Amino acid sequence: MSEEAKIKKKLWDWKWRLKSWKIYKIKDKYWKVIPFVPNKYQCHLIDNLHYKNLILKARQLGFSTMIQILMLDQALFRSNIACWVIAQWLRDAKNIFDNKIKFAYDNLPEWLKQERTLERDSTDTLQFSNWSSIYVWTSFRWWTLQYLHISEYWKICAKFPERAKEINTWALEAVAEWCYVFIESTAEWKSWDFFDKAETAKKLHKLWKKLNTHEYKFFFFAWWEVKEYRLVDADLVLTQETKNYFKKLEEDEWIKCDTAQMKWYQVKKDEKNDDMLREYPSTPEEAFLVAIAWSYYKKWINKVMESWRLCKVPYEPELPVHTAWDLWWAWWWDDMIVWFFQIYWKEYRLIDNFEWVWYWMKDVHREVLMNKPYKYGTMFLPHDAKVASMNDRKTREDTLSELWYNVEVLQRTAISDRIDDTRGNFKYMYFDKENCWDALDKVAEYRRKWNESTGDFMNVPEHKNSHQADWLWYFAQAVNFLLESRVWWVISETSYDDYI
Repeated sequence: MSEEAKIKKKLWDWKWRLKSWKIYKIKDKYWKVIPFVPNKYQCHLIDNLHYKNLILKARQLGFSTMIQILMLDQALFRSNIACWVIAQWLRDAKNIFDNKIKFAYDNLPEWLKQERTLERDSTDTLQFSNWSSIYVWTSFRWWTLQYLHISEYWKICAKFPERAKEINTWALEAVAEWCYVFIESTAEWKSWDFFDKAETAKKLHKLWKKLNTHEYKFFFFAWWEVKEYRLVDADLVLTQETKNYFKKLEEDEWIKCDTAQMKWYQVKKDEKNDDMLREYPSTPEEAFLVAIAWSYYKKWINKVMESWRLCKVPYEPELPVHTAWDLWWAWWWDDMIVWFFQIYWKEYRLIDNFEWVWYWMKDVHREVLMNKPYKYGTMFLPHDAKVASMNDRKTREDTLSELWYNVEVLQRTAISDRIDDTRGNFKYMYFDKENCWDALDKVAEYRRKWNESTGDFMNVPEHKNSHQADWLWYFAQAVNFLLESRVWWVISETSYDDYI
């Protein structure tokens, strides 16, 4: 029996077609033509395929290539199948089409190409003689689909929110119930639709729930699972920072790495810097902790966490508790964010945070401030605290002063000055993990606007999360005021080291 005859006898099995290395060819990283042989991560996806699949990944594991080959395979061996690939940029779509899909078709065995001839061959479309087709573009708004692949969805969501909305409302809805969706991406921060879908899929994965056709199956592939990510170098010394990182990884996640893996990670981190968490995450949670280029404070917040200053920060009764407020007006009530902090030498201890909507100042006093055990110092309010409320025609400053609080209204400054002046405070700040983590999360998302028409960042911040971020400037002003006036001073032998 000829080789061709042996292959044809097994063509009914789609998994065999993908794993056999006898049908499809690809280009490797050195641009050499090689048979497509799925690695263990690609095989894991093939063997555990669901109708909706969400893949959070490290770099260079080949999932995009595998998904293209799978879609090409289905289009070749099934009739009337519509497959669509959505990429972030048009150049990415062109690269996927030319170097993965079209290349794989051009290098098929001749007997297969003769059976599946091309009826249409354009710069973004392959349509075969069995009326199946593959399309590649940056969005979708057309007919029903049987296979959909969205590549680098987080970046699409972050940079092109309108296109992401169109993908969510049109492309994903175009896929029939018993058909297949692949969403794969690296991640950067806890935002946008990709993060929401990943969080939901991750929770279902942890619950071991049997998924229905509308739920996404969660796939995560960490760098330490890749056997090639190792470095044997007897002269390389592990830094204390690297040792602390892997110690915490083992304690918190039960992930134990050997010395060769640690050395590889250390060298790669020196090369990638803040991009390491995005490109080579150790855990799903870590994948969304990247100091993205357009985040004003994420880099500094990362340093807070790396130096263990997001921890248990106890209330010290001997020190006064000061507050930094952000207020915004909403018809008859006030919406507000308040941070509670204490200062001891060069330690700025953020012990509590609360956010209220649809509240009056007197309600906050009665229901919140009075119910806490704190001994209050100064209430620092933004410049608009001198604006009268439509409820009682009193300013916020007057309202708090009448309640016997010591109030200081801060001056208004430019946004650029606020950002520059507050970054230096992070090296002195300790955040209570239980009370402040959610708010700190929002502060980290404070970022510059993306201009889709120019493809660049604007020099103005997005309004989203600006209220949580504004307290940083009010806090910086408050610290300067307190240090200059020394009204914060209380004689105390307690140091923060006593609580660690």
